[in-house]
Amino acid sequence: MATETSQSMADRRGARLASLTGVAVLAVLSVSFAIALTSIIYVGPLSVHADRGIGLALLGGIAMPVVAALLSSYRALVFHIQDIPALLISLTVAGFAADLAPDSAFATVAVLAAGSAFLSGVALLVAGMLNLGFLARYIPYPVIGGFLAATGFLLTTGGLGMMVREPVSAFTLGHLAAPELLKLWLPWFGFALVLVWATRRFASPLVLPSLIIGGTAAFYAWLGFTGTDLNRAGDMGLLVGPFAEGGFLDGLSLSILSDADWSIIKSELPTVFAVVAMTFIGVLLNCSGLEVALGRDFDMQRELRASGVANIVGGAMGGMTSFHLLGETMLGCRMGIRGIGAALGISAAFTFVLLFGASAIGNLPIGLLAALIIMLGVDFLYEWLWVKRTKFPRGDRAIVALIVVVAATIGFLEAFFTGLFAAAILFILSYARTDVVHLVTTAAARPSSVERSVADRARLDSKAERIAIYELSGHLFFGTANSLLDRIRSDLDVAPRGGGLIVDFARVTGIDSSTGFVLDRIAALAAQRGRTVALSGMSHDLQKRFAAEIGAADGLQVYPTLDEALVAYESRLLDNTARAAIDPVALMDGLMARHPDLDIGAYTALHRLEDGEALIRAGDPSKAAFRLLSGGMRAEVEGRAGTRYVVTRFEPGALLGEMAFYADQPRTADLVASGACLLLRYDLEALNADPKAVALAREVHLEAAQLLSHRLYRMTQLARDAGL
Repeated sequence: MATETSQSMADRRGARLASLTGVAVLAVLSVSFAIALTSIIYVGPLSVHADRGIGLALLGGIAMPVVAALLSSYRALVFHIQDIPALLISLTVAGFAADLAPDSAFATVAVLAAGSAFLSGVALLVAGMLNLGFLARYIPYPVIGGFLAATGFLLTTGGLGMMVREPVSAFTLGHLAAPELLKLWLPWFGFALVLVWATRRFASPLVLPSLIIGGTAAFYAWLGFTGTDLNRAGDMGLLVGPFAEGGFLDGLSLSILSDADWSIIKSELPTVFAVVAMTFIGVLLNCSGLEVALGRDFDMQRELRASGVANIVGGAMGGMTSFHLLGETMLGCRMGIRGIGAALGISAAFTFVLLFGASAIGNLPIGLLAALIIMLGVDFLYEWLWVKRTKFPRGDRAIVALIVVVAATIGFLEAFFTGLFAAAILFILSYARTDVVHLVTTAAARPSSVERSVADRARLDSKAERIAIYELSGHLFFGTANSLLDRIRSDLDVAPRGGGLIVDFARVTGIDSSTGFVLDRIAALAAQRGRTVALSGMSHDLQKRFAAEIGAADGLQVYPTLDEALVAYESRLLDNTARAAIDPVALMDGLMARHPDLDIGAYTALHRLEDGEALIRAGDPSKAAFRLLSGGMRAEVEGRAGTRYVVTRFEPGALLGEMAFYADQPRTADLVASGACLLLRYDLEALNADPKAVALAREVHLEAAQLLSHRLYRMTQLARDAGL
């Protein structure tokens, strides 16, 4: 027990050390990136204002990470200045900075950058309130995988660029082989690979901080061994600095608002809107990536609102557009940061540098920070291009690789949209092979809800096989609609001439305009083979949409439901003749002739009903069966909302109420008269109880058994057609 307690305490101490090391690393990285990204805006004629620009960015960035982390789904979030918004601002200000007076130029650029952050915050907050975060759920998984792999490539090249002090891309990788550059990056790149291997091989939280401390110590030991002092190391580009002495507060005041040229700011609103759009996309992309990388769900609406509030607060204080940092957040996770410590550490670092300058971090090895960035990049590339390859089908693997290639050669956003386009094409090709035919059967196996006499059912059974039924499901577009056409064409080629064809749309979720052409072709093919075509289950909107095709197609008929289409076809097969009423006198005479020693009246009774009158109600006990002699009956059930539905209709000769009796269950539906009706009631309880009525009971039970067997046979056929 003591050993376990000691081990637990050691683990907690190790976790705390790892977390503190992670906070320190993230603080240094965040300050360095903030200074670097701000510096790309204040170049050329604006370079004299770089210190003030950095001061504003740091001032606005103090509250941002804390606000975002407090409001986010993930408290260990790293949230600060992003490169794409900064790059858009830098490209814009280069066009007008030289034409303005120095103070006006700085103020205009500062207001443009801070205003972009503020408006981005407003837009993100509104988007979160409107629940637009759902758009992230429509990003395909392989696109997210490609996005993470592309992020890995950019992190890797970004880390290399940090060490050689120049941009590195896929086109300039060969330049890194120059001897004067090789010594700057190769040792630290090897160190990054060691970090990747060690963090994947060992689960201890002490692994990464131990290697960081060891790497840092080895660097300074090497400086001592070679006799290189810190000034010389800085000149060689081996350190984070040098940075100017002193803080960045000088020259910051509210007069910036009055000194700004608002006419220029107004003319640059398209750039502001571009920053807003890129920020919205960036939040959704990075949150989706973090969900996958961290293996936890994010509330996208909450993330939008958190990003919005943070940018509003930061923009109001002069900060630049910021949102979730994918790489740094993952680095914090790897180093055991679980709470708001990362945000507090970054905020403290921004405050310290704003007040006292960045010289305190200038003597840290740039290669160490770059190695941590490269570690994340290589880890992402390894995970999504190698480890995940067995979990992706070939098409998805190609999308991941395509996104990485496009990101490396053209651009990151272009890569994302290329991946989306490729995923859409892959989906279309895949979905086009989906069978939209839910069920193919015939009217013999799938009769209408009308219960008929034994004689009529026998007549229908001999003809109903020639009525083909196609029940569709899913989305009909040019791919699946043409697959349906090919399916029906091949079926008609082997089917006998004549009969009918019903196409049911009740399960169809959507269609495109190509469906109209396909309907026209189906009608033409059926007409060539002597068949009529009926469409069922089409909504009123669909009927209006394809009114021209339906009207132009010869013999094409439309019914609200499949059942109504079946009723119409069955009526035609029965020559549209009304079912003749059964003469009760003749029926009773026949019964008495077959059972001369039996008092038929003791077991039967005639019932007359008027239109709408109920014969039985749902829940009534099941003691009798009925034969419909004239008129019509319907079985009704009540839906959840109180709406009544007709589930079965009965014509003269049909037997009613037998199923509930044999199941020994109460009635499940109301039997209601459709017009004036005459029925013969069989008292099944009395028949079963009287030994003298065995012959009559056998006659009634035999007919009921034949009816139930016929229903079971049809259900078996239908199940076979459905592939069950």
